[in-house]
Amino acid sequence: MDYASLKRIRPWLGLVLLVVLLTSIVFRREKYRPSLQTTKIAIFEHPIKVLLVSAVSGDVRSINLWRKNLQNMAKNIDVFFCFYGDITNELANTKVVGTIYGSGCKAEHWYNVPMELIRKYTHLWLCDEDIEITNFDWKSFERIMIEKKAVVIQPSIKAAKGVTRSTDIDHLRYKPNGRVKEVPRTEVQSCLVSTKIWPILYERLKKSDRRSVWGLDTCWDDIARLLNSYDTGTPPPIVTQHLYVEHHDFRSMNNGACTRHCIDNCKPLSETEVSKCKSLLNIKL
Repeated sequence: MDYASLKRIRPWLGLVLLVVLLTSIVFRREKYRPSLQTTKIAIFEHPIKVLLVSAVSGDVRSINLWRKNLQNMAKNIDVFFCFYGDITNELANTKVVGTIYGSGCKAEHWYNVPMELIRKYTHLWLCDEDIEITNFDWKSFERIMIEKKAVVIQPSIKAAKGVTRSTDIDHLRYKPNGRVKEVPRTEVQSCLVSTKIWPILYERLKKSDRRSVWGLDTCWDDIARLLNSYDTGTPPPIVTQHLYVEHHDFRSMNNGACTRHCIDNCKPLSETEVSKCKSLLNIKL
């Protein structure tokens, strides 16, 4: 190549070198970043297998409702009952895989569900005792769980016949023409949570005042958002506005043992909790 030719291409040499350098940087980042496929498998698993956890009191309305619910339970859902008050085990059923007797406070009940049992399932369905699932379209809901790779998901809440109150949170209320929607928060009334994140929630329960369940839903919502931010393929908290369960509003857990206050439970994710979320993804700390 003569001097004149070299002089003509010289302005382009710098650009070519820059492109080569940037390509090399991108290649190195892709080579050493965590595998997204591995991440997705680590967080979301299917086929779906659910452990539904609910309190049941001696209130005849509660017992009758759960007899009805058990008759409509899907094959891949098992049930764990937390009995409280003046009650004997009147809900024997092949779907019931365990029972405990406790104080009547939801957080205390959830804390006492055996971890070795929870590990057998992909999701925990934490459900109030006055929730009816008779008209719940589980098959459609399950398809959405798989499609979205949901870590935290809940059906919308509809007031049962003759009841005026569904939920106090507007975006969680049943909407006939609604859709699957990412939401700022779910709640403890009827929510499904991945068992992959339950050990983190369990440790929070361990250190909390378990007379109150306030703050725990915020914690699992924050975890879902954090995992979503790491490009895991899992969404923030979601609700199925068009698929609902029904709320009977028994108010049977209004007892002196429990309280509806944060106490010291409503805290943001700690550095330790964030680190544990990262460890689920094999992200180098």
